[in-house]
Amino acid sequence: MGCVIDPVIISANFFKAKMNHELKGGTKLDVQSEKRELLTGLIEYMGNFEGGVRQTVTLFQEGSIDQAKKNTIEVIDGLGWIMEGVEVLRGLLEIDVTDLKCTLEELQASLENDDDVMTSDLFENELLPVLAKWKQRMLEIDGTPLSEV
Repeated sequence: MGCVIDPVIISANFFKAKMNHELKGGTKLDVQSEKRELLTGLIEYMGNFEGGVRQTVTLFQEGSIDQAKKNTIEVIDGLGWIMEGVEVLRGLLEIDVTDLKCTLEELQASLENDDDVMTSDLFENELLPVLAKWKQRMLEIDGTPLSEV
């Protein structure tokens, strides 16, 4: 079940269906096909996910704290799936998930301290730029022009 955020839905279930931690393909062609499918699913999910993170930031900024906190749970869940997908495709994407290590530590502290301003700032100023960088790299690998996404 995902959290509905305006027209954007953050739901790791969409991505879970496309992701398999151990690629099944028996031949090199099968594995390449599965990686391409995973990459395509990851790109699609990233577009919705980024919108959901932005909406969560807006909710924090507008004072809709209860809804923003509910969305935060979905953001963290979705981020976990993105990181797992990136990890599976690490050799192809050349993306290191440790880019987010410091941000995740700060996010954990802000949530533990109930610091909504810090949580919002981390989403907006730390998480979103990293996600944008990752998505651009995925699009480069996928060959999809940025103007079409």
